[in-house]
Amino acid sequence: MSGARAQSAAHRLKQAGAHKVVTVVLARQLEPSFPPAQPLVNRITRDPFDPTTCAVHEEDAAGGPSVAVADRPGRS
Repeated sequence: MSGARAQSAAHRLKQAGAHKVVTVVLARQLEPSFPPAQPLVNRITRDPFDPTTCAVHEEDAAGGPSVAVADRPGRS
């Protein structure tokens, strides 16, 4: 399901009376040659995998900056 389809489904569910709609993303496919994806592709491929850190938001599971992010030069 694409983001547009998820948004359309959420809109219809709200029209039908839903108070809240939540979308859970189980996987994301990136096209490395797509220029807007390059910053994310570069970020997620430069560091080893850490299951407690979000590659997109660079936060740990508790919502704070991950240790890896905090230890990087130029980051606080």
